[in-house]
Amino acid sequence: MAKYRMTTSPFSKMQGNRQVGMYGENIATNFLLKEGAIVEDRNFRTRFGEIDIVSRKDGIFTFSEVKTRRSGSHGAPEDAIDETKWQRMQEIAEIWLSRRKIDPSVPYRLDIFSVQLIKDGSTELRRIGDYGI
Repeated sequence: MAKYRMTTSPFSKMQGNRQVGMYGENIATNFLLKEGAIVEDRNFRTRFGEIDIVSRKDGIFTFSEVKTRRSGSHGAPEDAIDETKWQRMQEIAEIWLSRRKIDPSVPYRLDIFSVQLIKDGSTELRRIGDYGI
């Protein structure tokens, strides 16, 4: 698990959950781009659910779920990922590969990005790689 601290967050408690979630997804996307990944897709939806970010680096696809929280009162952001969500992420990853006619044996991984908005205005990003595998 990698941990990073960002600059100030533009969100107050008055912001909606959707805006906060999009902010977290943008933080994670920018992190991936800085790491040299190519972002292939964002917010890919199926009847099973959604994958927030699909990226590729060094021939490995990464399917990422981003969880963002304003406070720790409901636990860490990644605590919202349970076994059912993890299984759905796998199903959605396989659907994404299939729809793009990519060999299903291509290497891929599932990652969680945990974004915590800190009271002092900073943002903490944690990447949990190969979650659940």
